[in-house]
Amino acid sequence: MVATKDKKYSSWTTQSGLQYYYLNSKAMKNVKKPLMRIANRLNTSLKKANNKRDFNAAMKAAKKLHGNQRKFVLRSLKQLKKDGSMNVGGTNLLIFGLQ
Repeated sequence: MVATKDKKYSSWTTQSGLQYYYLNSKAMKNVKKPLMRIANRLNTSLKKANNKRDFNAAMKAAKKLHGNQRKFVLRSLKQLKKDGSMNVGGTNLLIFGLQ
């Protein structure tokens, strides 16, 4: 069940519908775009210059998010940085399933 803040409008939705909305929201677009560029390259190591630049752009955009969304995305990106490479299957990403 999803409802507006004033509880005037409400609707039922699935978990996949919420994930789609969350990942394609205006705020997340700036985080998702650079990560998609990294995932589409052959070498997904974060030590390459292009990948490092795109990862830093994603971190900068993530720091502009608000509340729990910011904490969750930053924690996911820090885990990705710790791993040092983006797995093409997206298994080491918490918020994105990039293929």
